[in-house]
Amino acid sequence: MTAALALAASGQRAQVFEQAGGLQEAGGGAGIQLSPNCTRVLRHLGLDEALRATACVPEAVEFRHWRTGRVLGGMPLGDAVLARYGAPYYHMH
Repeated sequence: MTAALALAASGQRAQVFEQAGGLQEAGGGAGIQLSPNCTRVLRHLGLDEALRATACVPEAVEFRHWRTGRVLGGMPLGDAVLARYGAPYYHMH
């Protein structure tokens, strides 16, 4: 879809073909993470307002031991990512 939007933005015609018979919700709480490199491209394609309206901005991420839950590491996201990379990090369902 992004390639089709980029082509359309440059005046080219694009067709998108989808294998699925229709839209349906992904199971199991599926979501996607949009890194700053991704959100920078989507902003350029005019999707910034739509992203801000539907995505959330996590403040940090933690990595935990699968059995004990002990925090093994982590990193800040939110404003820290925006300041460092110039574009936000989003989570979306």
